[in-house]
Amino acid sequence: MVGTNTKLLIYDITDRLSAPPIKYFTMEPKEYIVAIDLGSSKIIGMIGWKRPDSTLEVVAVEKIESPSCIRRGTIHNLEETANHVKQILQKLDSRIHPNKLTKVYVGVAGQSIHTLNHKITRSFTQEEVINEKIIDSIIDECFNYSIDEKIDVLDVYPNEYKLDAKKTEINPIGVACEEIEANVKLIVGRTSLKESFSGVVEDGKIECLEIVSQVSSANLLLSEADKVLGSALIDFGSGTTSVTIFKDGLLRHLAVIPFGGNVVTKDICSANLMESDAEKLKTSFGSAIFNPDSDNKVFRPHNTGAVDEPKIELHMLNNIIEARMTEIVENIWSQIQASGFSKSLGAGIYYTGGASQLRNTGDLIKRITGIEAKKAATNRNIFNSSTSTESMLNPAYTTVLGMLLGGTTNCVKFAHHTAAVSKPATIEFPVEEEVILKPVTKTQATEKEKEPKKSKGSNTFDAARKKVGSIFGNLFTDTDNNDTEIK
Repeated sequence: MVGTNTKLLIYDITDRLSAPPIKYFTMEPKEYIVAIDLGSSKIIGMIGWKRPDSTLEVVAVEKIESPSCIRRGTIHNLEETANHVKQILQKLDSRIHPNKLTKVYVGVAGQSIHTLNHKITRSFTQEEVINEKIIDSIIDECFNYSIDEKIDVLDVYPNEYKLDAKKTEINPIGVACEEIEANVKLIVGRTSLKESFSGVVEDGKIECLEIVSQVSSANLLLSEADKVLGSALIDFGSGTTSVTIFKDGLLRHLAVIPFGGNVVTKDICSANLMESDAEKLKTSFGSAIFNPDSDNKVFRPHNTGAVDEPKIELHMLNNIIEARMTEIVENIWSQIQASGFSKSLGAGIYYTGGASQLRNTGDLIKRITGIEAKKAATNRNIFNSSTSTESMLNPAYTTVLGMLLGGTTNCVKFAHHTAAVSKPATIEFPVEEEVILKPVTKTQATEKEKEPKKSKGSNTFDAARKKVGSIFGNLFTDTDNNDTEIK
Protein backbone atom coordinates (compact mmCIF):
# COMPACT_ATOMS: atom_id res chain seq x y z
CA MET A 1 0.00 0.00 0.00
CA VAL A 2 1.41 3.32 -1.09
CA GLY A 3 2.21 5.81 1.68
CA THR A 4 2.73 3.33 4.59
CA ASN A 5 5.94 2.56 6.54
CA THR A 6 7.97 -0.53 5.69
CA LYS A 7 9.85 -2.52 8.42
CA LEU A 8 12.70 -4.94 7.85
CA LEU A 9 14.14 -7.36 10.45
CA ILE A 10 17.93 -7.56 10.03
CA TYR A 11 20.16 -10.07 11.90
CA ASP A 12 23.51 -9.82 10.10
CA ILE A 13 23.42 -6.30 8.79
CA THR A 14 26.72 -5.52 10.61
CA ASP A 15 28.54 -7.92 8.28
CA ARG A 16 27.25 -6.11 5.21
CA LEU A 17 27.81 -2.55 6.40
CA SER A 18 30.88 -3.07 8.65
CA ALA A 19 29.11 -1.37 11.54
CA PRO A 20 30.31 -1.90 15.16
CA PRO A 21 28.63 -4.73 17.10
CA ILE A 22 25.55 -3.90 19.13
CA LYS A 23 25.26 -4.34 22.90
CA TYR A 24 21.81 -4.30 24.41
CA PHE A 25 21.67 -3.56 28.12
CA THR A 26 19.07 -5.17 30.35
CA MET A 27 18.13 -4.28 33.90
CA GLU A 28 19.79 -6.07 36.80
CA PRO A 29 17.74 -8.18 39.21
CA LYS A 30 15.50 -5.91 41.25
CA GLU A 31 16.50 -7.60 44.51
CA TYR A 32 19.95 -8.41 45.88
CA ILE A 33 20.68 -10.09 49.20
CA VAL A 34 23.81 -8.98 51.07
CA ALA A 35 25.18 -11.14 53.90
CA ILE A 36 28.18 -11.19 56.23
CA ASP A 37 29.38 -14.19 58.23
CA LEU A 38 31.42 -13.19 61.29
CA GLY A 39 33.53 -16.32 61.71
CA SER A 40 36.20 -16.98 64.32
CA SER A 41 38.89 -17.33 61.65
CA LYS A 42 37.61 -15.03 58.88
CA ILE A 43 34.84 -12.58 58.03
CA ILE A 44 33.13 -13.30 54.70
CA GLY A 45 30.78 -10.99 52.80
CA MET A 46 28.68 -11.91 49.76
CA ILE A 47 26.12 -10.43 47.41
CA GLY A 48 23.76 -12.66 45.48
CA TRP A 49 20.32 -12.86 43.94
CA LYS A 50 17.76 -15.59 43.50
CA ARG A 51 16.91 -16.43 39.93
CA PRO A 52 13.31 -17.14 38.88
CA ASP A 53 14.12 -20.89 38.82
CA SER A 54 15.14 -20.68 42.54
CA THR A 55 18.86 -21.07 41.81
CA LEU A 56 21.30 -18.73 43.53
CA GLU A 57 23.83 -16.53 41.73
CA VAL A 58 26.75 -15.05 43.67
CA VAL A 59 27.94 -11.78 42.15
CA ALA A 60 30.52 -10.62 44.73
CA VAL A 61 32.68 -12.21 47.47
CA GLU A 62 35.00 -10.47 49.93
CA LYS A 63 36.78 -11.85 52.99
CA ILE A 64 39.22 -10.75 55.69
CA GLU A 65 41.12 -12.86 58.23
CA SER A 66 39.82 -12.33 61.79
CA PRO A 67 41.90 -14.53 64.13
CA SER A 68 41.73 -12.24 67.17
CA CYS A 69 38.62 -10.03 66.99
CA ILE A 70 36.08 -12.89 67.10
CA ARG A 71 36.42 -15.74 69.58
CA ARG A 72 34.17 -18.79 69.79
CA GLY A 73 31.65 -17.12 67.51
CA THR A 74 31.39 -14.06 69.77
CA ILE A 75 32.74 -10.59 69.01
CA HIS A 76 35.76 -9.98 71.26
CA ASN A 77 37.07 -6.70 69.82
CA LEU A 78 34.13 -4.60 68.61
CA GLU A 79 36.23 -1.82 67.08
CA GLU A 80 38.46 -4.14 65.07
CA THR A 81 35.48 -6.18 63.89
CA ALA A 82 33.62 -3.02 62.86
CA ASN A 83 36.63 -1.86 60.82
CA HIS A 84 36.80 -5.22 59.02
CA VAL A 85 33.06 -5.17 58.30
CA LYS A 86 33.31 -1.59 57.02
CA GLN A 87 36.06 -2.60 54.56
CA ILE A 88 34.02 -5.54 53.30
CA LEU A 89 30.86 -3.45 52.87
CA GLN A 90 32.77 -0.79 50.93
CA LYS A 91 34.20 -3.42 48.59
CA LEU A 92 30.82 -5.11 48.12
CA ASP A 93 29.19 -1.74 47.49
CA SER A 94 31.64 -0.97 44.69
CA ARG A 95 30.89 -4.33 43.05
CA ILE A 96 27.26 -3.43 42.47
CA HIS A 97 26.85 0.32 42.39
CA PRO A 98 28.55 2.88 44.64
CA ASN A 99 26.55 3.91 47.72
CA LYS A 100 23.61 1.66 46.96
CA LEU A 101 23.74 -0.86 49.84
CA THR A 102 20.93 -0.16 52.31
CA LYS A 103 20.72 -3.38 54.36
CA VAL A 104 22.92 -6.33 55.28
CA TYR A 105 22.20 -9.69 56.90
CA VAL A 106 24.62 -10.49 59.72
CA GLY A 107 24.88 -14.06 61.01
CA VAL A 108 24.29 -14.27 64.75
CA ALA A 109 26.38 -17.00 66.38
CA GLY A 110 28.02 -17.80 69.70
CA GLN A 111 28.24 -20.50 72.32
CA SER A 112 25.23 -19.14 74.24
CA ILE A 113 22.79 -19.94 71.40
CA HIS A 114 20.40 -22.85 72.02
CA THR A 115 16.74 -23.83 71.75
CA LEU A 116 14.03 -23.79 74.43
CA ASN A 117 10.57 -25.37 74.42
CA HIS A 118 7.70 -22.92 74.87
CA LYS A 119 3.89 -23.14 74.91
CA ILE A 120 1.23 -20.52 74.30
CA THR A 121 -2.50 -21.18 74.72
CA ARG A 122 -5.33 -19.10 73.27
CA SER A 123 -9.00 -19.69 74.21
CA PHE A 124 -12.01 -18.28 72.37
CA THR A 125 -15.52 -17.55 73.65
CA GLN A 126 -16.91 -19.56 70.75
CA GLU A 127 -15.62 -21.77 67.98
CA GLU A 128 -13.17 -19.78 65.85
CA VAL A 129 -11.57 -20.53 62.49
CA ILE A 130 -7.80 -20.18 62.85
CA ASN A 131 -6.35 -17.60 60.45
CA GLU A 132 -2.97 -16.02 59.76
CA LYS A 133 -3.70 -13.10 62.07
CA ILE A 134 -4.08 -15.43 65.06
CA ILE A 135 -0.89 -17.33 64.21
CA ASP A 136 1.06 -14.09 63.70
CA SER A 137 -0.08 -12.79 67.10
CA ILE A 138 1.15 -16.02 68.73
CA ILE A 139 4.56 -15.69 67.03
CA ASP A 140 4.81 -12.03 68.09
CA GLU A 141 4.05 -13.00 71.67
CA CYS A 142 6.87 -15.57 71.51
CA PHE A 143 9.36 -12.93 70.38
CA ASN A 144 8.33 -10.72 73.31
CA TYR A 145 8.59 -13.56 75.82
CA SER A 146 10.84 -12.56 78.72
CA ILE A 147 13.02 -15.47 79.85
CA ASP A 148 15.70 -13.57 81.69
CA GLU A 149 17.08 -10.05 81.53
CA LYS A 150 20.29 -11.48 80.07
CA ILE A 151 18.59 -13.70 77.47
CA ASP A 152 16.95 -12.61 74.19
CA VAL A 153 14.67 -14.53 71.82
CA LEU A 154 16.50 -14.54 68.47
CA ASP A 155 14.01 -16.56 66.40
CA VAL A 156 10.82 -18.62 66.72
CA TYR A 157 10.09 -21.98 65.04
CA PRO A 158 6.58 -23.41 65.53
CA ASN A 159 6.41 -27.18 65.91
CA GLU A 160 2.86 -28.46 66.42
CA TYR A 161 -0.46 -26.93 67.36
CA LYS A 162 -3.02 -28.73 69.55
CA LEU A 163 -6.64 -27.84 68.85
CA ASP A 164 -9.16 -28.37 71.66
CA ALA A 165 -6.51 -30.49 73.42
CA LYS A 166 -7.16 -33.31 70.93
CA LYS A 167 -6.20 -32.75 67.33
CA THR A 168 -2.55 -32.05 66.47
CA GLU A 169 -1.88 -29.90 63.41
CA ILE A 170 1.33 -28.62 61.87
CA ASN A 171 -0.63 -26.01 59.90
CA PRO A 172 -3.89 -25.15 61.70
CA ILE A 173 -4.98 -22.30 59.41
CA GLY A 174 -8.56 -22.89 58.28
CA VAL A 175 -9.43 -25.31 61.10
CA ALA A 176 -12.16 -24.36 63.61
CA CYS A 177 -11.61 -24.76 67.37
CA GLU A 178 -12.35 -23.18 70.74
CA GLU A 179 -8.76 -23.44 72.02
CA ILE A 180 -5.33 -23.57 70.37
CA GLU A 181 -2.07 -24.53 72.04
CA ALA A 182 1.13 -23.65 70.18
CA ASN A 183 4.28 -25.68 70.87
CA VAL A 184 7.27 -23.74 69.59
CA LYS A 185 11.06 -23.79 69.66
CA LEU A 186 12.62 -20.54 70.76
CA ILE A 187 16.19 -19.89 69.64
CA VAL A 188 17.72 -17.82 72.41
CA GLY A 189 21.08 -16.26 73.21
CA ARG A 190 22.70 -13.67 75.43
CA THR A 191 21.25 -10.15 75.17
CA SER A 192 24.67 -8.75 74.29
CA LEU A 193 24.77 -10.90 71.13
CA LYS A 194 22.29 -8.85 69.11
CA GLU A 195 23.74 -5.59 70.38
CA SER A 196 27.32 -6.50 69.46
CA PHE A 197 26.45 -7.97 66.07
CA SER A 198 24.33 -4.92 65.19
CA GLY A 199 27.09 -2.64 66.48
CA VAL A 200 29.64 -3.83 63.91
CA VAL A 201 27.66 -2.06 61.16
CA GLU A 202 28.64 1.47 62.15
CA ASP A 203 27.24 3.24 59.12
CA GLY A 204 23.81 4.57 60.05
CA LYS A 205 22.77 4.39 56.40
CA ILE A 206 22.95 0.58 56.38
CA GLU A 207 20.40 -1.40 58.38
CA CYS A 208 21.58 -4.57 60.13
CA LEU A 209 19.30 -7.62 59.80
CA GLU A 210 20.13 -10.50 62.14
CA ILE A 211 19.76 -14.14 61.13
CA VAL A 212 20.77 -17.27 63.09
CA SER A 213 23.79 -18.76 61.31
CA GLN A 214 23.25 -22.43 62.24
CA VAL A 215 19.73 -22.59 60.82
CA SER A 216 20.90 -20.91 57.60
CA SER A 217 23.56 -23.58 57.08
CA ALA A 218 21.05 -26.37 57.71
CA ASN A 219 18.55 -24.94 55.23
CA LEU A 220 21.27 -24.86 52.58
CA LEU A 221 22.70 -28.35 53.16
CA LEU A 222 19.73 -30.48 54.23
CA SER A 223 17.03 -31.49 51.78
CA GLU A 224 13.36 -31.50 52.69
CA ALA A 225 13.50 -35.32 52.74
CA ASP A 226 16.40 -35.19 55.24
CA LYS A 227 14.38 -32.90 57.51
CA VAL A 228 11.28 -35.09 57.33
CA LEU A 229 13.07 -38.41 57.93
CA GLY A 230 15.16 -36.93 60.74
CA SER A 231 18.71 -35.65 60.49
CA ALA A 232 21.40 -33.91 62.52
CA LEU A 233 23.86 -31.42 61.01
CA ILE A 234 27.17 -30.99 62.84
CA ASP A 235 29.02 -27.81 61.90
CA PHE A 236 32.69 -27.93 62.93
CA GLY A 237 33.64 -24.27 63.04
CA SER A 238 36.88 -22.61 63.98
CA GLY A 239 35.77 -21.43 67.42
CA THR A 240 32.65 -23.49 68.09
CA THR A 241 30.87 -26.66 66.98
CA SER A 242 27.09 -26.69 66.60
CA VAL A 243 24.44 -29.33 66.04
CA THR A 244 21.03 -28.70 64.44
CA ILE A 245 18.38 -31.44 64.49
CA PHE A 246 15.28 -31.77 62.30
CA LYS A 247 12.41 -34.26 62.34
CA ASP A 248 9.09 -34.26 60.45
CA GLY A 249 10.35 -31.20 58.59
CA LEU A 250 10.59 -29.15 61.80
CA LEU A 251 13.48 -27.74 63.82
CA ARG A 252 13.73 -29.86 66.97
CA HIS A 253 16.98 -28.89 68.65
CA LEU A 254 19.95 -26.53 68.32
CA ALA A 255 23.01 -26.35 70.55
CA VAL A 256 26.53 -24.92 70.40
CA ILE A 257 29.59 -26.17 72.28
CA PRO A 258 32.63 -23.90 72.83
CA PHE A 259 35.17 -26.11 71.04
CA GLY A 260 36.22 -25.99 67.41
CA GLY A 261 39.14 -26.36 65.06
CA ASN A 262 41.17 -23.68 66.85
CA VAL A 263 41.33 -25.82 70.01
CA VAL A 264 42.80 -28.69 68.01
CA THR A 265 45.45 -26.35 66.57
CA LYS A 266 46.38 -25.03 70.03
CA ASP A 267 46.75 -28.60 71.29
CA ILE A 268 49.27 -29.26 68.53
CA CYS A 269 51.13 -26.07 69.53
CA SER A 270 51.83 -27.72 72.89
CA ALA A 271 54.43 -29.81 71.05
CA ASN A 272 56.58 -26.65 70.79
CA LEU A 273 55.22 -25.51 67.41
CA MET A 274 54.15 -22.11 66.12
CA GLU A 275 50.38 -21.80 65.64
CA SER A 276 50.74 -21.17 61.89
CA ASP A 277 52.89 -24.31 61.55
CA ALA A 278 50.48 -26.35 63.65
CA GLU A 279 47.55 -25.28 61.45
CA LYS A 280 49.39 -26.26 58.25
CA LEU A 281 50.34 -29.68 59.66
CA LYS A 282 46.77 -30.27 60.85
CA THR A 283 45.18 -29.48 57.49
CA SER A 284 47.85 -31.24 55.40
CA PHE A 285 48.53 -34.43 57.37
CA GLY A 286 46.01 -34.56 60.22
CA SER A 287 43.49 -37.34 60.78
CA ALA A 288 40.57 -37.53 63.22
CA ILE A 289 41.48 -41.18 63.89
CA PHE A 290 45.01 -42.18 64.87
CA ASN A 291 46.29 -45.28 63.09
CA PRO A 292 49.28 -46.74 64.99
CA ASP A 293 50.04 -49.07 62.07
CA SER A 294 50.59 -46.21 59.61
CA ASP A 295 54.06 -45.13 58.53
CA ASN A 296 55.57 -42.68 60.97
CA LYS A 297 57.25 -39.51 59.77
CA VAL A 298 59.00 -36.58 61.37
CA PHE A 299 57.89 -33.10 60.30
CA ARG A 300 60.24 -30.13 60.60
CA PRO A 301 58.23 -27.06 59.57
CA HIS A 302 61.30 -24.86 58.94
CA ASN A 303 63.93 -27.50 58.16
CA THR A 304 66.84 -25.39 59.41
CA GLY A 305 68.93 -28.35 60.56
CA ALA A 306 69.36 -26.94 64.08
CA VAL A 307 69.46 -29.39 66.99
CA ASP A 308 66.60 -27.64 68.84
CA GLU A 309 64.51 -27.14 65.67
CA PRO A 310 60.73 -27.58 66.24
CA LYS A 311 59.55 -30.98 65.01
CA ILE A 312 56.71 -33.46 65.51
CA GLU A 313 56.10 -37.08 64.55
CA LEU A 314 53.05 -37.98 62.48
CA HIS A 315 51.88 -40.47 65.12
CA MET A 316 52.06 -37.83 67.84
CA LEU A 317 50.28 -35.29 65.61
CA ASN A 318 47.31 -37.57 64.94
CA ASN A 319 47.21 -38.81 68.52
CA ILE A 320 46.72 -35.20 69.68
CA ILE A 321 44.09 -34.53 67.01
CA GLU A 322 42.08 -37.67 67.77
CA ALA A 323 41.97 -36.94 71.50
CA ARG A 324 40.47 -33.48 71.01
CA MET A 325 38.14 -34.45 68.15
CA THR A 326 36.82 -37.33 70.25
CA GLU A 327 35.99 -34.90 73.04
CA ILE A 328 34.17 -32.58 70.62
CA VAL A 329 32.11 -35.37 69.01
CA GLU A 330 31.23 -36.88 72.41
CA ASN A 331 29.87 -33.50 73.53
CA ILE A 332 27.82 -33.23 70.35
CA TRP A 333 26.48 -36.77 70.82
CA SER A 334 25.39 -35.82 74.35
CA GLN A 335 23.39 -32.94 72.86
CA ILE A 336 21.76 -35.23 70.31
CA GLN A 337 20.77 -37.66 73.06
CA ALA A 338 19.43 -34.84 75.24
CA SER A 339 17.18 -33.71 72.37
CA GLY A 340 15.23 -36.97 72.52
CA PHE A 341 15.74 -37.61 68.79
CA SER A 342 18.89 -39.78 68.84
CA LYS A 343 16.85 -42.80 67.66
CA SER A 344 14.81 -40.83 65.13
CA LEU A 345 17.53 -39.79 62.68
CA GLY A 346 16.32 -41.73 59.67
CA ALA A 347 18.51 -39.71 57.28
CA GLY A 348 21.56 -39.99 59.55
CA ILE A 349 24.14 -37.41 60.55
CA TYR A 350 25.71 -34.85 58.22
CA TYR A 351 28.82 -32.82 58.97
CA THR A 352 30.31 -29.64 57.52
CA GLY A 353 32.53 -26.68 58.43
CA GLY A 354 36.16 -25.80 57.88
CA ALA A 355 37.35 -28.03 60.73
CA SER A 356 35.49 -31.02 59.24
CA GLN A 357 38.09 -31.34 56.49
CA LEU A 358 40.24 -33.61 58.68
CA ARG A 359 40.60 -37.12 57.31
CA ASN A 360 38.31 -39.79 58.81
CA THR A 361 35.98 -37.30 60.53
CA GLY A 362 32.94 -39.28 59.39
CA ASP A 363 34.43 -42.53 60.69
CA LEU A 364 35.03 -40.96 64.11
CA ILE A 365 31.42 -39.73 64.31
CA LYS A 366 30.09 -43.18 63.40
CA ARG A 367 32.39 -44.87 65.95
CA ILE A 368 31.04 -42.70 68.77
CA THR A 369 27.36 -42.42 67.77
CA GLY A 370 26.78 -45.66 65.89
CA ILE A 371 25.04 -43.65 63.17
CA GLU A 372 26.20 -43.29 59.57
CA ALA A 373 27.82 -39.88 59.03
CA LYS A 374 28.15 -38.19 55.63
CA LYS A 375 29.87 -35.03 54.52
CA ALA A 376 27.18 -32.46 53.75
CA ALA A 377 27.03 -30.86 50.32
CA THR A 378 24.36 -28.64 48.87
CA ASN A 379 22.22 -30.05 46.08
CA ARG A 380 21.18 -26.56 45.03
CA ASN A 381 22.51 -24.93 41.88
CA ILE A 382 24.81 -22.07 42.86
CA PHE A 383 26.38 -19.97 40.12
CA ASN A 384 29.51 -17.93 40.77
CA SER A 385 29.69 -14.85 38.56
CA SER A 386 32.00 -12.99 40.97
CA THR A 387 35.71 -12.41 40.47
CA SER A 388 36.50 -15.13 43.03
CA THR A 389 37.85 -18.34 41.52
CA GLU A 390 37.10 -20.40 44.64
CA SER A 391 34.40 -23.04 44.53
CA MET A 392 31.15 -22.06 46.20
CA LEU A 393 31.07 -25.62 47.59
CA ASN A 394 33.91 -24.73 49.98
CA PRO A 395 32.59 -25.48 53.51
CA ALA A 396 33.86 -22.07 54.64
CA TYR A 397 31.10 -20.49 52.51
CA THR A 398 28.26 -22.63 53.88
CA THR A 399 26.95 -20.15 56.44
CA VAL A 400 27.02 -17.04 54.25
CA LEU A 401 25.44 -18.91 51.32
CA GLY A 402 22.72 -20.11 53.66
CA MET A 403 22.03 -16.51 54.66
CA LEU A 404 21.77 -15.46 51.01
CA LEU A 405 19.32 -18.28 50.42
CA GLY A 406 17.27 -17.47 53.53
CA GLY A 407 17.26 -13.71 53.06
CA THR A 408 13.93 -12.24 52.00
CA THR A 409 14.61 -8.49 52.11
CA ASN A 410 16.15 -6.55 49.23
CA CYS A 411 19.44 -5.02 50.42
CA VAL A 412 20.31 -2.82 47.43
CA LYS A 413 18.53 0.40 46.58
CA PHE A 414 18.92 0.29 42.80
CA ALA A 415 21.42 -1.03 40.28
CA HIS A 416 21.87 -1.81 36.61
CA HIS A 417 23.10 -4.98 34.99
CA THR A 418 25.15 -4.78 31.80
CA ALA A 419 25.14 -8.28 30.43
CA ALA A 420 25.32 -8.19 26.63
CA VAL A 421 22.35 -9.84 24.94
CA SER A 422 22.05 -10.42 21.19
CA LYS A 423 18.86 -9.01 19.75
CA PRO A 424 17.77 -8.40 16.16
CA ALA A 425 17.76 -4.77 15.05
CA THR A 426 14.54 -3.41 13.58
CA ILE A 427 15.26 -0.90 10.83
CA GLU A 428 12.50 1.48 9.80
CA PHE A 429 12.78 2.83 6.31
CA PRO A 430 11.55 6.28 5.21
CA VAL A 431 7.98 6.66 4.09
CA GLU A 432 7.67 6.14 0.37
CA GLU A 433 6.27 9.08 -1.56
CA GLU A 434 3.06 8.64 -3.48
CA VAL A 435 3.64 8.28 -7.22
CA ILE A 436 1.21 9.84 -9.72
CA LEU A 437 1.24 8.08 -13.08
CA LYS A 438 1.11 10.32 -16.21
CA PRO A 439 1.04 9.40 -19.92
CA VAL A 440 4.48 9.55 -21.60
CA THR A 441 4.82 11.17 -25.04
CA LYS A 442 6.90 9.67 -27.83
CA THR A 443 9.50 12.51 -27.58
CA GLN A 444 9.90 11.92 -23.80
CA ALA A 445 10.29 8.18 -24.36
CA THR A 446 13.08 8.73 -26.94
CA GLU A 447 14.98 11.06 -24.56
CA LYS A 448 14.58 8.49 -21.71
CA GLU A 449 16.23 5.75 -23.80
CA LYS A 450 19.31 8.00 -24.33
CA GLU A 451 19.88 8.43 -20.55
CA PRO A 452 22.44 6.05 -18.98
CA LYS A 453 20.82 3.14 -17.14
CA LYS A 454 21.12 2.94 -13.31
CA SER A 455 21.10 -0.24 -11.26
CA LYS A 456 17.71 -0.98 -9.78
CA GLY A 457 17.52 -0.58 -6.04
CA SER A 458 20.86 1.27 -5.76
CA ASN A 459 19.18 4.37 -4.33
CA THR A 460 17.19 2.24 -1.90
CA PHE A 461 20.33 0.49 -0.66
CA ASP A 462 22.19 3.81 -0.26
CA ALA A 463 19.29 5.14 1.80
CA ALA A 464 19.35 2.01 3.93
CA ARG A 465 23.09 2.43 4.60
CA LYS A 466 22.58 6.03 5.74
CA LYS A 467 19.62 5.07 7.89
CA VAL A 468 21.40 2.12 9.54
CA GLY A 469 24.53 4.19 10.17
CA SER A 470 22.43 6.80 11.93
CA ILE A 471 20.72 4.25 14.12
CA PHE A 472 23.96 2.45 15.04
CA GLY A 473 25.60 5.75 15.88
CA ASN A 474 22.82 6.68 18.27
CA LEU A 475 23.16 3.37 20.05
CA PHE A 476 26.68 4.29 21.16
CA THR A 477 26.24 8.00 21.78
CA ASP A 478 22.94 8.09 23.72
CA THR A 479 24.09 5.88 26.60
CA ASP A 480 22.18 6.07 29.85
CA ASN A 481 24.55 7.48 32.45
CA ASN A 482 22.91 5.34 35.12
CA ASP A 483 24.04 2.09 33.47
CA THR A 484 27.19 0.86 35.21
CA GLU A 485 28.93 -2.31 34.15
CA ILE A 486 29.68 -4.87 36.86
CA LYS A 487 33.33 -5.72 37.03
